[in-house]
Amino acid sequence: MLIRIIVGFGCGLFALGLTFLTGTPAFPAIFAVVSVWCEFELLRCAGTLRRPLTAGASFLAAAAGPLAAGFAADGASAGYALPAAAVYLLIIAAAYTFSVGAGEKEKPRLTLEQSAVTGFFTLYLSLAFGGIVAICRTGEGRIIFPMIFIAAWCTDVFAYFSGYFFGKHKLIPLVSPKKTVEGAIGGTLICTLIFVVYGLVAGVADGSDALVNILLLALLGVLSSAVAQAGDLLMSALKRHYGIKDFGKSLPGHGGFLDRFDSVVAVSCVFYLFLTVFSVF
Repeated sequence: MLIRIIVGFGCGLFALGLTFLTGTPAFPAIFAVVSVWCEFELLRCAGTLRRPLTAGASFLAAAAGPLAAGFAADGASAGYALPAAAVYLLIIAAAYTFSVGAGEKEKPRLTLEQSAVTGFFTLYLSLAFGGIVAICRTGEGRIIFPMIFIAAWCTDVFAYFSGYFFGKHKLIPLVSPKKTVEGAIGGTLICTLIFVVYGLVAGVADGSDALVNILLLALLGVLSSAVAQAGDLLMSALKRHYGIKDFGKSLPGHGGFLDRFDSVVAVSCVFYLFLTVFSVF
């Protein structure tokens, strides 16, 4: 437990330190590295790490999201996303097709499941980490950016303690046996409270009308916390399907990078949606 707390605190400091790098080339580069690291753990889990065409295209796709969001002209990265995703999926489809055919008789064939899992989750990671970088290119991005990690990691921490002290009813035992309904509710409530406090303080300091809207902050806090838990459960379901406890051992007490960022990537997608589609901030 002590190691988990220390590493978790270190991850929090890492996220806080990144706020000082927004607007610099280092910011998208760091998230490209994190995305590729998560991709490595995903490919190893799905059994496609040793498939050169599938793995190579997937690593490039994972890095492309944050790099394009960071270095492309304003708004241009969104225009590249659809054709780039189409090309990537065509490569994954071709790799699967030739594996099933006569091209790889000497190797075990790629399964449709392996190709589908790899393709879906690679685009998911690329979009999510690219979304974080894109958010930070907006006028209020430096203030909004920490809210992604608040939603993900505060929910995780307080859901754990709420479940530990008050948990009686299992949430989805076949996916995550230790998570409880009481934990989910407690994590959501406390996350929402922290959201409101952070938004008010940061909004007043920055003069942002959106961030001092208590109702908006509360609604976004509830939604983000729920999405964070859904993202966590999604990755738990994937691990349970493949019969593994953690995606890796890079972060003692937490598992791999993908174990630590599973909620972050889900929340990032929601924030990017609010920013680009609904123009909330």
